[in-house]
Amino acid sequence: MMKHQTIIAVIVGMVCSLGTAAAEVATLENDVQFHQSAFQAADRNQDGVIDKAEVTTDVTAAFIGQDSNADRQLEPTELVGATAEQFAKVDTNNDGKLTLEEVMENKLQDFQAADTNQDGVLSQEEVLHFNPKP
Repeated sequence: MMKHQTIIAVIVGMVCSLGTAAAEVATLENDVQFHQSAFQAADRNQDGVIDKAEVTTDVTAAFIGQDSNADRQLEPTELVGATAEQFAKVDTNNDGKLTLEEVMENKLQDFQAADTNQDGVLSQEEVLHFNPKP
């Protein structure tokens, strides 16, 4: 399950930051290492890019892994680290639950936004520099 959460973090482009300059440098180095490891895990066929099929597979697996009560919906209590704002952005029908369709649509929109050269795949550089809108 942790692998799938890591992959989602890469696609969503979550970035940590700390207060001091030294901590920021350490965090940046850790973020790069984290993103590289997660990218390699997401690149299932090891061709050096992440395609939509790989995203779809990983999002589906992560969704199932986080659906602790197996009701095919995610409630805020089932998501670790998601803010209320992030949850609301994905909950397009405002019912307080996320369906796989809602999550997939959001992730594929992020995929399109991250694909800056519009070649249909994400390079490691595109993933590293992607910063999703809140």
